[in-house]
Amino acid sequence: MDETRLRFSVTLGSNDLGTFRPTLSDRKKLGFFSQDAASQTERSDVIELNQVNTSVQALMNSLASVKRDLNFAKHALQADYEAKMDARASDLYTRLNERLSEIEKMHQEVRRISNRSQID
Repeated sequence: MDETRLRFSVTLGSNDLGTFRPTLSDRKKLGFFSQDAASQTERSDVIELNQVNTSVQALMNSLASVKRDLNFAKHALQADYEAKMDARASDLYTRLNERLSEIEKMHQEVRRISNRSQID
């Protein structure tokens, strides 16, 4: 009996060598093309993977928090900008109306002077 087949039959718990099924680690292949190799996860790798998973989850939560903060800051800056633009527009509107009133008064004064000179 071949040593490899005996090992697999013992692993499977079967005395029948006709029903051969490779273990999970033997079915999992890594690499490319002819460089494929079987892999198996060690217990220490699982702990490291859990730590990495926890770290990634914490980073994702931090990223979500940063996104919320940036969104809040963006809306605050946008509201501040709009308020400043409204104040500036109001100021310009007031100054423009004052200037138009002055021009109207000057025009009326010129018409009055012109009317007086024509009468004389």
